[in-house]
Amino acid sequence: MKRVAGFTLVEVLVALSITALVGALAYGSLATVLSGVESNRTATERVRELNRALRLIDRDLRQLVARPVRDEFGEMEAALRGASDSLGGLSFTRAGWSNSQLRPRSTQQRVRYVVEENTLWRESYAVLDRAPDTEVQRVALLENVQSMELKFLEQLESLQLLDGGAGIDSSDWLDSWAMDRSVSDNTVLLPAALEITLFIADFGEVRRWYAIDPR
Repeated sequence: MKRVAGFTLVEVLVALSITALVGALAYGSLATVLSGVESNRTATERVRELNRALRLIDRDLRQLVARPVRDEFGEMEAALRGASDSLGGLSFTRAGWSNSQLRPRSTQQRVRYVVEENTLWRESYAVLDRAPDTEVQRVALLENVQSMELKFLEQLESLQLLDGGAGIDSSDWLDSWAMDRSVSDNTVLLPAALEITLFIADFGEVRRWYAIDPR
């Protein structure tokens, strides 16, 4: 009678060990791939958020108007004012505020960009000249923003490029802007150019320059 050949206990244990090892390696590789995909997805979303914030700033500045306003205490506030500290931020009046529902309000809007609690915020008001009870609307644009630095150029004639033309030399620019009107002819004073630098934890320094051309 023919004997049936089979596996010994040792052979079975070795086979099971190899199968378990291959499975563990496959799971580890899959986990690494999934982790990489999730990391790339997060990075892509962060880039989208950054670009969205920069586009919004650019859109608002392109529609800047030379319209001073009154704050909630009745004091005049320059058409554009800014400082790098968190109490300052960048405030200005913009046109082009859509009013498709024909509400009784201006199409101009006062906006403010400020960094607080590691977040870049956009603030806006429903009216230009505020009252003590005027509510502010705040929208969080970008997280992990450590600070925002602002610099202002008075005249384009003093604009200088870095060596090699790699960028704009803003070392002599003003660190703040709060001028309202010219003493000589009472015209609204605005800077010729603005530099905004965002210090972001996962991007480093992000710097943009804007020519100020009010409507």
